[in-house]
Amino acid sequence: MTDATDQNKDDPFNHFVDYVAWTTRHDDAEYYERKPHRTFEWYVMALNQELDAQLGYDSLHLESYRPNKNTRHIVGQMMRGLYVVFHDKKLLPKAQLIDKALHAASISDEQQARLAYYFGRALKAYISRLKDRDDAYGTFRLVPARKRRSPRSRENLPDPSSPAWSTANRQPSQKVQIGCRVDAKIKKDSLEAASDRGISLAQWLSEAIVNQLQEEGFDAALEDNFRPTSDRVLHRKRPQRPKSSYPDSNKSRHASVNRADKITSIRIDEALAHKIDQVRWQGEDMSRWFNNACYDFMRSRARLPDARTGSPSYSISVSIRFERQTHSVIKATAKDRNLTVSEWLRRVAIWYIQNLKTDE
Repeated sequence: MTDATDQNKDDPFNHFVDYVAWTTRHDDAEYYERKPHRTFEWYVMALNQELDAQLGYDSLHLESYRPNKNTRHIVGQMMRGLYVVFHDKKLLPKAQLIDKALHAASISDEQQARLAYYFGRALKAYISRLKDRDDAYGTFRLVPARKRRSPRSRENLPDPSSPAWSTANRQPSQKVQIGCRVDAKIKKDSLEAASDRGISLAQWLSEAIVNQLQEEGFDAALEDNFRPTSDRVLHRKRPQRPKSSYPDSNKSRHASVNRADKITSIRIDEALAHKIDQVRWQGEDMSRWFNNACYDFMRSRARLPDARTGSPSYSISVSIRFERQTHSVIKATAKDRNLTVSEWLRRVAIWYIQNLKTDE
């Protein structure tokens, strides 16, 4: 890849756009042919269908995870990059190329899986809002954010001995303030108009001044950094469950008793942990492995292995996440056999390891 893309590696937006533009010189088959009827809405729908059908991301284990701030930021930058690539670069990259760009922006396979999953979620969210809005482009702010002024080093400050935020070291403002007196009714009406559009009064007045200058024949652009702000549309919030439907309505919906899943911890010995690590798939965590083991054991209706002789040292703690109904079944099954949940899970793990070796 070119040096420009390497320099933008820490910037997801520029890295995504540069990666797609660089690929055009190598493989044109990774793009849809541009046609008049293929609008941005069409492209988002086609890309979403291709991601679901062809790539086949195994995203079941990601449904219970909440995206952190970094994941949301990168996915947002990818959506903006998709918009810019479509409108400015006139390119329609296919899902396979999007997957490569996500891989280039990730530091691990696990992060790539999360980015791919939440990127697909962002596409679906965009499509769902198309049904309720005529102006689909206002759903996301699909334009790159304004470039901020680059920070200055200490030696480049006008007064290096003073703090950077002091009056002597402040960078000159790119805007000027206009002072004027207006009638109280004008102020009230302008505040209401700006509030109805969801923008600040300063932005509303700036647009009003530009519109008036246009009508009087002045240059409409004025400055390159002027960009009218689109109206904000307050979307309806997702309907939430009434508090009365939670198991414990006196506690938060995020409390453990009100969650749809159940987290439990067990202790295993080092030998069993080593065997589990040998048979686990690459990228499969311990929680998912125990879920698969319990599911296969209860479906096969097999007999539990006998207790191991001796006194093993259960020195390794493992945290497992079950669905609440699954955990209730496990707890009842262990109680019927006069076993603790931890001992039942340890024996199921031993059975699962033996069964895997038999299948091989």
